[in-house]
Amino acid sequence: MVIFGIFAIAFDPTHSVDKVFLTNFDKIKHILAFVVISYLFVESSIKLKIVLKIIILVLIALFIEYVQFMIGREASSLDFLASISGIGIFFLVRFFVLKDSSK
Repeated sequence: MVIFGIFAIAFDPTHSVDKVFLTNFDKIKHILAFVVISYLFVESSIKLKIVLKIIILVLIALFIEYVQFMIGREASSLDFLASISGIGIFFLVRFFVLKDSSK
């Protein structure tokens, strides 16, 4: 349900961001969205190696930017990098939380 909502917003051609006021806030939303997507995907019952899950998450981030370009919204390499940052943040937190909880 959360993923559907994220994709609905990402692909909505009428959804726009005030370029002056919300540029950095938009990047924060990308980071938070991909922290959530990463958590849901990695913790799902889908049996894949972590490296393959990371590749799929990166491809999802790339796909979102591609679709935004195709529907007339602005595709942004900075949005893509923010999404990748969200994936990275999730895995860093996951690594350190699991490392600390195993002691």
